[in-house]
Amino acid sequence: MRPIDLGGLGIRNLEIMGWALQMRWLWIEKTKPNRPWAGLEVPVHSNTVALFAVSVVTSVGNGENTLFWSDRWLHGCSIENLAPNVFKCIPARLKKARTVKDALHELTWVSDIRGALGWQGLVEYLDLWDVLTDVILHGTC
Repeated sequence: MRPIDLGGLGIRNLEIMGWALQMRWLWIEKTKPNRPWAGLEVPVHSNTVALFAVSVVTSVGNGENTLFWSDRWLHGCSIENLAPNVFKCIPARLKKARTVKDALHELTWVSDIRGALGWQGLVEYLDLWDVLTDVILHGTC
């Protein structure tokens, strides 16, 4: 890129700036869900989503703002990391919508699973069940 005095924009690396902007969009989407554009699908490169996922650990609180299937909320990991075979059996719309609060209420997360798990998926399911029985949300009775 060319400097400003030579007619350029003064941006050293446009690709890195684009990634930074996409990371900011993901951060705002996560931390300020009441913004007017909340819920709109912002096109973000898969590398940026992966970087965001490994960079952010969610503090659950009451579970209303934490995504059950995709956020890193369970011992610093996401369910996708802890139980990848179970995660594969979850519809995409639920991965993006199911909150921890909703999933733990009356074990709704179990009904999210579609299709056959296989033996490894069953082992992951049982391990996940054990881990989730110890979860207590703050601010709920």
